[in-house]
This record gives sequence, structure tokens and C-alpha cells, in this order.
Amino acid sequence: MVMTIIVTDKQIKIKLGVGFYTKKIDLSTISSVNTMTYPFYCGYGIRIVSNGLLFNVCEECVEISFRIKKK
Repeated sequence: MVMTIIVTDKQIKIKLGVGFYTKKIDLSTISSVNTMTYPFYCGYGIRIVSNGLLFNVCEECVEISFRIKKK
């Protein structure tokens, strides 16, 4: 599986495979972005984690943490 990430001055666009899944994220909603390593048995794809989304296509992955919206 191939993951393509395009970063502009306003958003991040993430595309998995040949466009099977596309996600646009406004930069103003992101608190941090980290690269991480997960063991192969955690699987591949998109995972919801405690503070954001995890896009994982191999043992190395990208974790995007979002700002908490206050009411």
C-alpha cells in the first residue's frame, strides 16, 4: 500500500493507494504530527487513537494529533 501526503499552507491531504481513501485536514485543527514505529502485527491502514488518527502503511507511520475544541 502506498500513502501520499501533500502539505499546503492551509491543509494536509492524505491519499492511500490509488485514491481509495482521501482525507483533507485543515492545519488549524492539528496540534502535532509525529512519525512513529509500530510492530507489524498492529496492522495497516487508518486507525483512531486516543488523540487523533494514525495512518499506517508499514512499520513506520504518521500520527496526527488534533486540538480539542472547547465549547
